[in-house]
Amino acid sequence: MADSTRSRHQRRLEALKSERSDWEGLWQEYNDFIMPGRMRLTRAEKRGAKQFAKIVDESGLLAFRIMRSGMMSGQTSPARPWFRLTTFDPEMKEYGPVKEWLFQVEMRMRQIMQKSNLYNVLHTGYGDLGQFGQMAAILVEDETQYIRGIPLLTGQYWLAKATSTALTRFTVEFI
Repeated sequence: MADSTRSRHQRRLEALKSERSDWEGLWQEYNDFIMPGRMRLTRAEKRGAKQFAKIVDESGLLAFRIMRSGMMSGQTSPARPWFRLTTFDPEMKEYGPVKEWLFQVEMRMRQIMQKSNLYNVLHTGYGDLGQFGQMAAILVEDETQYIRGIPLLTGQYWLAKATSTALTRFTVEFI
């Protein structure tokens, strides 16, 4: 049983590696000319001044920074509410105690996001999204900040579509 599971996951990983390999050359160019250091395909990536050697002028870096900041301020600005919890059921959505509970949860979520490094992770992630077309981070529990985000470098992970039949009783609306 364990060998079967392991071999199934190993086959899936090899398929993901094969699918991603088509993109790695393009990502390497973006990494070399726009924002070096945000990709890790090998263990021996260039560090320090060497990683910036191919950049002729800073036009790409300036455009990258503007894009990343614009996405941050437009999508998930820490200065204003950018999401709202609600329910799928229209009647429940208007029920007073449910509205109050959802509002309280929203407030707690915003407080936790402000205390954590989530907004820094999102800012970094928006850069990866603009540079490589994808972003990934891990959220872990933290004793002092409640949650802590760990942004992953492109090349440290593989993406695949997962299917789920789980239904939730509430949803998030982006404002």
